[in-house]
Amino acid sequence: MTFALSGAEALEKLGAEEIDVLVTDMRMPGMSGPELLAEVARRRPAVVRIVLSGQSNTDLNLKVTKCAHQFLAKPCDPDTLINTVRQACTVRDMPTDESLIEMASKLQTLPCLPSLYREIMEVLQSTDPSISKVGEVISRELGMTAKILQLVNSAFFGLYTHVSSAGQAVNLLGLDTVKSPALAVQVFEQFDPKRVKGLSANRLWDHGLAVASMAKAIAMAESHDAGLGDRAFLSGLLHDIGKLILAMNSPGGYEAVNQVCESDDLSEGAAEQRVFDTTHATLGAYLTAIWGLRSDVVQAIAYHHNPGDASDSGFSVLTALHAADVLERHLNDTGDESRRPQLDLIYLQEAGLEDRVPYRLELCKKFTRQEA
Repeated sequence: MTFALSGAEALEKLGAEEIDVLVTDMRMPGMSGPELLAEVARRRPAVVRIVLSGQSNTDLNLKVTKCAHQFLAKPCDPDTLINTVRQACTVRDMPTDESLIEMASKLQTLPCLPSLYREIMEVLQSTDPSISKVGEVISRELGMTAKILQLVNSAFFGLYTHVSSAGQAVNLLGLDTVKSPALAVQVFEQFDPKRVKGLSANRLWDHGLAVASMAKAIAMAESHDAGLGDRAFLSGLLHDIGKLILAMNSPGGYEAVNQVCESDDLSEGAAEQRVFDTTHATLGAYLTAIWGLRSDVVQAIAYHHNPGDASDSGFSVLTALHAADVLERHLNDTGDESRRPQLDLIYLQEAGLEDRVPYRLELCKKFTRQEA
């Protein structure tokens, strides 16, 4: 650990040492927390930026959400801070960490954790979390409210009544479930469709929502664990977020990926590795790790195409996501069948799911993409 008494001193140390994670206050002499974070984001974008503050100044909070990956409020339990930093450092355990960190350091756009999701999490972690408070947070943004209502009224959620308000959506979905679409919607809204060449953000969203619904259905059928089901849903929504980051930071990059797939008959992941020197799965895991999402969600995103390379065994979020992603592509894709991902039958056998794949396929057939 390295300590600095001001923002200017922190920048000096940042230039002289290899720093993985920065934790800063909001108010400091000479340079504010938002000013420091903005400069760190410009100089060293791969550094994980965490704010630890007791300030409730709305203007400062709005500024800092644009350049901070995580926000911890004072008083902060020491174990919470330790676990947050530890989680942010898990990207170092990824097999391609060196090339990934090099890639991340060159990115011009690496989205921060959306402010709305942070507010929802603060409410959920409070001593008195309530549906009305979460509904109030969502209702502040009309665009977010409209998108949440569009989602909950779609076939994916299987509700038997039309939902017309954010409060009603939270009431029907539950506090834990609603945070997933709230996070995913804001993440996708950070990307400009005009800059994402060779990739359809709308189709990516439709695929993610379908996979999320299937992953949750599989998780609930296998485990009857609501928490695991919610994490499977979240991992499904975000499992391809790395594609958007790559496309936004490399105009025309995905056009090149598509060309390599066609000319050399490679899988999408192999083509990404050749063009970008990393894959969307690895980059997506990196992003969700620095956001502080659960380790099983991060692992699921990292290994959803090659689950056998993961360290876990038995049924998990990864198992549900891998099966859902492959089954969704086989059910809904009309392209070249030879390029669709395949189930890792050895991994599924070890997870105890191989014999039930046909039944899970039938379970997933009711979920179709909501084409824009």
